[in-house]
Amino acid sequence: MHNRGMNLAEYMRRNGINDEQLAARVGRARTTVMRWRRGVTRPDWAAVAALERATGGAVTASDFVEPQPGHHETA
Repeated sequence: MHNRGMNLAEYMRRNGINDEQLAARVGRARTTVMRWRRGVTRPDWAAVAALERATGGAVTASDFVEPQPGHHETA
């Protein structure tokens, strides 16, 4: 999975947060957070909103969206 901006794993690593701690903050299971972090699954919209709140906006919906083929971001 291609992540734009700060992805979940990077945020967790930089802030010393493990799966269990973030799971408690967003009200989801530890294994669910682990799957998000590894890119196995994507959070639903309610979970994305909870992640944005829990990370102070550092992790957003765009971190979980695949870019469209042929789409190139500009700075």
